[in-house]
Amino acid sequence: MTMSFCRPSVFSRRTTDPSFACRVVPRAGALALACSLTVALGCEPASDKTDIPNGPSAGGSAGSGSSGSGGVGGSSTGAGPGSGGSGMATAGSGGGETMGGAGGGGAPPSAGPGIPLPMVVTTHYENQGWFGDSVVAAAFAPGAAVIKQEPSAEGPCAARAENARGKCLKITYTPPPGVMPPPLPGGPYVGVFMLTTLLMPHPELTPPGMIGDANWGAEPGKVIAPGAAAITFSAAADTAGTAVTFKAGVMTDPFAIPEKTEMLGTSWQPYSLSLAGQSYEGGVVGAFAWVLQDTSQPATFYLDNIVWE
Repeated sequence: MTMSFCRPSVFSRRTTDPSFACRVVPRAGALALACSLTVALGCEPASDKTDIPNGPSAGGSAGSGSSGSGGVGGSSTGAGPGSGGSGMATAGSGGGETMGGAGGGGAPPSAGPGIPLPMVVTTHYENQGWFGDSVVAAAFAPGAAVIKQEPSAEGPCAARAENARGKCLKITYTPPPGVMPPPLPGGPYVGVFMLTTLLMPHPELTPPGMIGDANWGAEPGKVIAPGAAAITFSAAADTAGTAVTFKAGVMTDPFAIPEKTEMLGTSWQPYSLSLAGQSYEGGVVGAFAWVLQDTSQPATFYLDNIVWE
């Protein structure tokens, strides 16, 4: 099963306190809720502020740290990465992105020479774009405990490989009370994209994109040195057999990597997404994403050493 995501129709501003915004957007003949949560740039949000997930179709922006934002409404079928997020205004199937920036108007900053390989995702993609189907996203609200993604030293993260790079992440998904699979062609889904951050305000977006929001494509992605053959990472789960889907690239990215679903064990196992034949020249917005397709069951899993190499 392939997945595509809709562009977000929400944004949240990065302030000293988390902010949250929701909006109903059309999606494949139905309505979906897009939500976005952000926190102050450079601040680690309190645990009760990081549990607000975003839904699939519209991705929201997340704070630089462990919390993120997302949207809803995207479908879990189709090719193409997710989209949406702070700074983006429109919703649509197929995965949209937003571009944002810092400063007052004008063009985004130049890409520069590029990040050399190996490129550690959790080091360079500090923002989170949360997404989920309309049923899950309806539960997104301040203080909600649906998704929590943050650096950890617990479980498998307490036994990282000596050469592991970047942050070891613990991801916890808690189904909203009474959640049932939505009547969408793609079925239920929820996940998080690892994104860059808007550097400029984007008043042309609806709602306006603000500095610090997650960048779903309104601004260019980060330039990564050419030659990467794969995205490698390690994963484990609290419960053996936990199914998690992995992918990379949002709609505005110049490449499309088919997602792969893996059945995780309780100890670290290596995985990879092939970049063979892919060209990512011009910048990468969505460097990595995970997706759960069973939203009715809680899940806790871990990601480490996510690297383009």
